[in-house]
Amino acid sequence: MTDNNTLIAGAELKVEALQGVASGFMLDPLEQAIESTVRMMRDELQHMKDTRAKQFSPLSERLGAHLDALLTLQIQRVSGDQARAGQVAFHKVE
Repeated sequence: MTDNNTLIAGAELKVEALQGVASGFMLDPLEQAIESTVRMMRDELQHMKDTRAKQFSPLSERLGAHLDALLTLQIQRVSGDQARAGQVAFHKVE
């Protein structure tokens, strides 16, 4: 039999390690939304495959539109970051 105290101590060490990793960076809400939407789309498409659906479901269409909107926001954000980075580099050269 395994000692319960050993199990608890091991679990506490794992939780502390995870807290250290999680506190080291912030999770981006937009990236989380993209990841969640992709996961839901994958599940819905698998369900459609399993049920041999002949066309996209309304849910898959809505998830697709939602993902498009999220990716547009991400592209705008990245493009803005690149533009700002270029301006900073430009100002340093002058």
